[in-house]
Amino acid sequence: MKNFGSKSEYHRERTRDLLRAYFRYLEACKHVSMPDVFKRVVEMPAARFWVSASRAAVVVASIMRGDNLNYMRPNKREMFFEIHRRVMVLRRTYSDWSMPRLIEAVIAQPAPKFYLAPGSARVLILKARKQWLAEKSKKLRGC
Repeated sequence: MKNFGSKSEYHRERTRDLLRAYFRYLEACKHVSMPDVFKRVVEMPAARFWVSASRAAVVVASIMRGDNLNYMRPNKREMFFEIHRRVMVLRRTYSDWSMPRLIEAVIAQPAPKFYLAPGSARVLILKARKQWLAEKSKKLRGC
């Protein structure tokens, strides 16, 4: 399980994973429609569930108390119910594990998708591309 030292490190890793999916999708496309790209990218598998263990623990505990999470956006609600489902499956095998340990194990597993809105993915990807291009340009000027 990867332990993120800081929030910015977590965001960098998530963006890197999102860019991996973005470039993988673009490589496979013959025709690119940018709105369609972001819709497809968020549906691609992610390296892990992009949520902190502490947040997942709070929400999984709420689900276990019967909360239906109707106040959440559909993507986030779906993600937390998938985490809860996996925690319950893992709990049957590792009944001696604590809830935090089960949750950490689950969120480190590959996720079926990013659970982001296409617009959010667009913002993250375009910002990361802009930074990448600026760094590349800076390196080229330094030669």
